[in-house]
Amino acid sequence: MRAQAEYNAPVRALPFFRQNIPAALLSLAIIIGVVVRFLALDAMEFKGDEFKAFALAAAYLQHGALPQVGLQSSTGLFNPPFFLVLLWPALLIRTDPVFVTGWIVLLNAAGILGLLLFLRRLGGTLFSLSATAIVATAPWLFVLSRKIWAQDALFPFLILTGWLLISYARDRRPWQLWSAAAGMALLTQLHMSSFPLPVAAALWLAILRIRPRWRDVAIAVIIFLLLYAPYISFHVQDDFRNLMQTTTSNAGSIFDQVRWMVGINGAIGLDYVWGPLKPAAILSWIVAAADAGTWILGIAAVVGLVLIMKRIPERSSNMRFPDHLSALDQYVLLLLCIAVVTLGIYIVFGVPALPFYHLIFLPLIPVLSSIALTMLPGKLHISATLFLVLIVSTFLGLTQSFRTVILDHPDQLNGDYGTPYRNAQDKWAPYVDAVQKGKMRLPGK
Repeated sequence: MRAQAEYNAPVRALPFFRQNIPAALLSLAIIIGVVVRFLALDAMEFKGDEFKAFALAAAYLQHGALPQVGLQSSTGLFNPPFFLVLLWPALLIRTDPVFVTGWIVLLNAAGILGLLLFLRRLGGTLFSLSATAIVATAPWLFVLSRKIWAQDALFPFLILTGWLLISYARDRRPWQLWSAAAGMALLTQLHMSSFPLPVAAALWLAILRIRPRWRDVAIAVIIFLLLYAPYISFHVQDDFRNLMQTTTSNAGSIFDQVRWMVGINGAIGLDYVWGPLKPAAILSWIVAAADAGTWILGIAAVVGLVLIMKRIPERSSNMRFPDHLSALDQYVLLLLCIAVVTLGIYIVFGVPALPFYHLIFLPLIPVLSSIALTMLPGKLHISATLFLVLIVSTFLGLTQSFRTVILDHPDQLNGDYGTPYRNAQDKWAPYVDAVQKGKMRLPGK
């Protein structure tokens, strides 16, 4: 039987005293990055799409009906309904936009914790803390974890599905494959940027020469289709008119796609959120420092990719490919398959370059840059880790500056964020009240 890659710590371990201070600082950054997500939730972004998701989810729950579709995307295509169902646990407790936003934040906090635990099994403590600190403190990921929007719920399901796929590559247990298929069905329902994921996963299994039994594949496909049954039923009843009427937006260049792929892990292009006129409370130097830190992480990710590709042949003297791959190697390969397939589809089909279309690439850049960091020798490693602490501190500083704007100077926002909910609560009050009293009608009723 082919040898199976075990969970291990393939990145170089350091003596405890060398890890102690950097690990403590990175842990503190993670804690701060998670906590600030929960603060001042009533200052969250709340516009038409957020209200529609809130209202539709509440209406279906109140009427005891299962939705067939979600919101209509900018392309005209109706999204699948899973996001509306995902809001139900919060709505069962309280029909309030702020409380539901807290549920989205909680899901992302769970995703950050899951990433930390998962990467610790793959590569050790300092490696997992480094990658997780980047995710927890990135200003973009702060923004895209605090509103009632399907894309904001992608991250925890990305981590869970990746964990299931790596577990299947190690253990070959059918339930792991079936669970991963369910995870991909839910991910692809959250946002169309996840549509390439099943193709990328199939390519990854082929590269690893993993051949699931046909019965297991059939059950996985059935599970996937069952979770899509309401959505498929809608399109059949609609004679597929909605699919035929779908339009495309302006295509993004490969440079723009890569820019957002890197930028989403930090602060590049954050003026998309606050607008072309930078608020006075956000200092120019901290924006420049955070942008530079993001590009440094992107460069470090390239170095990390080179290092891990160089290391693979060095450990293959006694086993042929892919038997010698560690679980971390397999995970990097999975993330690369997702990146290559998704970027290819974006370019071929002219997908616009928008920040939230690139959440699907998480956590590729943090993982690769942390590999580069952890594999550095001796004192250079400690210096680089402390430099990472400086980068994530800059991220937290920019996030705090942005929080100052949305809390104290909301009138200075002129970008996609719009007016924070707390400053438009009187405007939304009658609509939210109608939702709370069950006055919202279901579509088509």
